[in-house]
Amino acid sequence: MNANRYFLIIVMIFVFSSFKKREATLIGIWKPEYFDEKTKIATYSQSSSFKKKSAGIQFFTDGKLKVKQSTGTCGTMDANEKINYEIVEGTWTISSDSIIELKHPLWGQNLTEKYKLKELTENKLVVQIIGLQ
Repeated sequence: MNANRYFLIIVMIFVFSSFKKREATLIGIWKPEYFDEKTKIATYSQSSSFKKKSAGIQFFTDGKLKVKQSTGTCGTMDANEKINYEIVEGTWTISSDSIIELKHPLWGQNLTEKYKLKELTENKLVVQIIGLQ
């Protein structure tokens, strides 16, 4: 084999290994897509940033957390009514039985949320609310 062939093989190995599928992880920003009130199951999609008119959650590797949430205690059914958001900081942990615990302030109080991890892929997070305190 000549040098050009070796070079081509090395380039092909590099290119194919660059397209390796990412491992699913909580780390990153997740925006809400759907919530089923009956089952308490929430579906999120991966995002590159917090969206202007939407809530969201950002998980960091060091157990820190940012939550983009409504500043008001009332929801609205009027699509034209403006909702104000704030970003608060908190912490998160995940246990060996796939329970995710988030701790952060909400409307002047400390909130602890517990979720059961149902599905986690590269672009999708599905959790079931199992506790709010």
